[in-house]
Amino acid sequence: MTAYVKPRFRLPGQDQPDRPLPPVPRPDPVAVAIQQVRATIWTADADYADTRSRLYLGLAGREFALSIDENDLARAARTTFVLGEEANIDNAAGNDPRTPPFPWRDGEHPVYLRLETDGDEPAWLLEWARIDINPDTDQAIAYEQPALPGPRPGHRLWLSDTTGKIVYLTRATTRPAPPADTDPEPESQP
Repeated sequence: MTAYVKPRFRLPGQDQPDRPLPPVPRPDPVAVAIQQVRATIWTADADYADTRSRLYLGLAGREFALSIDENDLARAARTTFVLGEEANIDNAAGNDPRTPPFPWRDGEHPVYLRLETDGDEPAWLLEWARIDINPDTDQAIAYEQPALPGPRPGHRLWLSDTTGKIVYLTRATTRPAPPADTDPEPESQP
């Protein structure tokens, strides 16, 4: 009995043996030196929304600790963490994107917030977040999470050991002001 051999499909004019395709040249995104990062974080105004856990910003291939004081992620807190120029965070020198210089190439690394849970009430209810890289310059870039447009019912995210600790952000297409501060319906803890 003769074994069936499946014929190899070739496009017309392809009489060359199989070879790997040459890499597709990609335009090298312009590297921007990060001088300042502003991370504006809103904790929801709901029961158990606050936490004493640690929050980190993933940016330019590394993580930065976001901490000013113990009330950073308190219920209804509206906190702006500044890294680099005019830093307002704890351990500003160790969390400075200028040292060593971390160049920013849009799309090269994900931008995210990560909660490192700690304590008796580690869960946290995130309402809104915006990361501005080199704000107030012609190289300004902003990131947000489109599913979290501000204080609206059903548009909040619990971060915890049981619900996940990371939220990825996408490039914002506009530079709007933060959402209006309103009193949405309360949400229960997961």
